[in-house]
Amino acid sequence: MFLLISISATAQTDKVDSLLNDLIFSDEKLLSTLTSEEKDFLYAGLSYSNKTFFAGREIGTNLANVSGSIYYFNKHGFYGGASGMWYDQLSPGYTTTMLTVGYGLYLDKNKRFRANGSYSRFIYNTDSTAVYPYKNNANITLSYRKDWFGARLSNNLLFGGQTLYTLSPSVYGGFYFGYFGKNNYFYFEPEISGYIAKETIHQTTTPRDVYGLLNVQMFAPLSINLGNLELQLGYTINFPFTRDSSADYKISSSISVSAYYLLPV
Repeated sequence: MFLLISISATAQTDKVDSLLNDLIFSDEKLLSTLTSEEKDFLYAGLSYSNKTFFAGREIGTNLANVSGSIYYFNKHGFYGGASGMWYDQLSPGYTTTMLTVGYGLYLDKNKRFRANGSYSRFIYNTDSTAVYPYKNNANITLSYRKDWFGARLSNNLLFGGQTLYTLSPSVYGGFYFGYFGKNNYFYFEPEISGYIAKETIHQTTTPRDVYGLLNVQMFAPLSINLGNLELQLGYTINFPFTRDSSADYKISSSISVSAYYLLPV
């Protein structure tokens, strides 16, 4: 239990931070809508996952989580909002809120290259006795998209107490099919991503930190769009890597269910 509580702090920071990446930097349909219409938007989402991971390592046995997000997008590229996450086997279950402001823009006339920058502040539940090493996060994400294919490079610098730099490259595809009604259709967006960061290895009597590839993740989400509402069923497989010969991390998988709503304001 002590190990679960101590490592869950890092896991929560990583998972909550990934909410912003998934929401703003990964949703190509959302970016297309925001840039094609001269309007402001309010975006809200709710997601459930039957397992929780940090760098591909499962935290606890079937530690489920529920995440929620609400963001406001300005037609000129500015955005701001909040994200949070609840865990079913931790006390308190809700420990972290992430407040974010940022700006995104396309770098070319064909709208294939895009850059996003953001700053996030983590607010922790004071009832929790866990030690949280990070209070802030600065993100820069560069992406490229042409037709059905895309690539993305996300850089995160977490700081406040401790400092951690992470790098997440990914490639993905997007496929529309099964149109029905005026604005209803199915959408499949498989993605393969890597997670590069620091880990502590214990091959000698003195632990040392090394940077390297910690995880490769395959994510297969199938969505149904009903106007401004999107329902998604996702399947994730993690392939963790380590340079610590004393550690043995298994391949793991999870299922997620999500709902998102985009409202012009």
